[in-house]
Amino acid sequence: MIRKAPIIDTDVLVVGGGGAGIVAAIESAKHGVDVTLAVKGLIGHSGCTPAALGGIAGFGVRDPRDSWWEHFKDTVIGGSFLNDQAVVEVFVKEAPMALFALEDWGCIWDRDDDGGPYLRQFGGHTYRRSVSSGDRSGSEMIKGLKGKLVRSPVRVLDETNVTRLLTNKSGEIVGATAVSVRDGKFIVFKAKSVILATGGMGRVFPLAYTGDWNVGDGYYMAMLAGARVVDLEMLQWHPTGIWWPPGLRGMAGSEALRSEGGRLYNKYGERFMIKYSPEWLEVATRDFVSRSIYKEYKAGNATEKGGVYLSLTHVPPEIIEKRLPSMFSNIKSVGIDIRTEPFEITPAAHYTDGGVAVNVMFESEDISGLYAAGEAAGGIHGGNRLGSNSLPDLMVTGTRAGQAASMRAIRLKKMDRVSRIPWNQVEDERERVFAPLERGNGINPLELRDRHLDLMWKYVSVIRDGKGLETAVAEMDAMWAQELPKVSVSDRSKTWNYEWLEALDLYPRLFTSQAMALSALLRTESRANHYREDYPETDNRNWLKNIVVSFDPSGSSLSKMIKTSTRPVRVTLFTPGEAGLPGLTG
Repeated sequence: MIRKAPIIDTDVLVVGGGGAGIVAAIESAKHGVDVTLAVKGLIGHSGCTPAALGGIAGFGVRDPRDSWWEHFKDTVIGGSFLNDQAVVEVFVKEAPMALFALEDWGCIWDRDDDGGPYLRQFGGHTYRRSVSSGDRSGSEMIKGLKGKLVRSPVRVLDETNVTRLLTNKSGEIVGATAVSVRDGKFIVFKAKSVILATGGMGRVFPLAYTGDWNVGDGYYMAMLAGARVVDLEMLQWHPTGIWWPPGLRGMAGSEALRSEGGRLYNKYGERFMIKYSPEWLEVATRDFVSRSIYKEYKAGNATEKGGVYLSLTHVPPEIIEKRLPSMFSNIKSVGIDIRTEPFEITPAAHYTDGGVAVNVMFESEDISGLYAAGEAAGGIHGGNRLGSNSLPDLMVTGTRAGQAASMRAIRLKKMDRVSRIPWNQVEDERERVFAPLERGNGINPLELRDRHLDLMWKYVSVIRDGKGLETAVAEMDAMWAQELPKVSVSDRSKTWNYEWLEALDLYPRLFTSQAMALSALLRTESRANHYREDYPETDNRNWLKNIVVSFDPSGSSLSKMIKTSTRPVRVTLFTPGEAGLPGLTG
């Protein structure tokens, strides 16, 4: 029966319809191969790109002091030296050309009075090098990307949830399985290359500024197929997630709110960043500002509603209206005029700094034919991504992954190599996918999801400690072994059944969350986005290492199936000693 499932034969399969996926598909198609773009939601809407607010870094040509080298150093220092410097070098050198490509595709950026690009300085950047389009740069970017996509010969499959990667006996990629959200049909893709552009895993936390379905499914599928993932303990918290008014709760307060002069105050009206970072103040890196806010909470300085105040009342109203139009209109729609009154913010899960371990062409280090782009790829950001580095990242990584994936497809076609579909893998996946529909009364997926969200917020969020992490690991082991096999959905329909989709997402949700908790437990120090209350100091002597996560199917529990190890950080151009990192000897 399963061999009658629809088979889509394509040269390159791109998974994910945000900016990275669109760029990878466009680039792949340029080389004359057949390209299919499978999107969990709707093209240009399911990823994080259209919601990105602040800017796009890499335009360092206007300030004579700036260069790719300065951008490189800022990125590595911001990432606390966990970055793979080989891929960082590629990123900073190619980011300017990515900006020119976007302008060629129709994107319009803000201009100075002299007609040149208006540049912003985001947290952790030494110079102003980020172009923007008001405070809706991602929306402007996705407009240009979609315009270019419709002129490219790419097959787009909206609402197609890719669930598993298929490999041959040699461990090479040969395709993937998926299920249609629209009608529940099970689909088999036959592909010579697969590019994961699936975003991160911010939605494993209850308050998150990410795409609605970003639960780490790319990491999950990659690890199950045999790929390693790095730095999963490093999840960036956006310091200014809107907390009050509640009508906008969870929406990100743009980085531009701080870069345009926004100030943070506690309930006593104290501008508290003066005591935590007198040099950088509110434009310190996101992890630092998030922890500073959390320390205010611990000190009892939160507002009555539980947040802190962000105020722009000292900024000229015309600047707010011109530079922050989306923030101004969105917050005004729920009754607050940011020109004259503050609003309340709190940290929200935002960006997964780690990802699939890749080389400089963004191919998996472990699996031939598997590529990763955007937030799905590890290496560029290390322990903490600088503001405005994500949008040029997806351009550079998407382009390179698309080039490499298409070249592999062309090479295999010239060799006349045809891989067989591993029907045993397909049958196993089909059984798993449809099990929640076929079980009798069981555990509601939404109830299990909500309990897991509470667990992650309590033990694996901004501030961590060993005892809490061990509790989270044990509880997720129990959820995986005892509850996940009993999950069933009340609606048996296969048509737009989002309860079923939530049930399927429980697998990557629990798997990647456990990988994050185990990685955080292993790193017995505090560094960048990872803060251990029981190990509050950064240990440069012992922990200039990446944590690597892999999958061992023989494990007796989820935590035993997920293996963590370390590797030395990859230094090519800029040593920790040159940066003056403390504690390297002694």
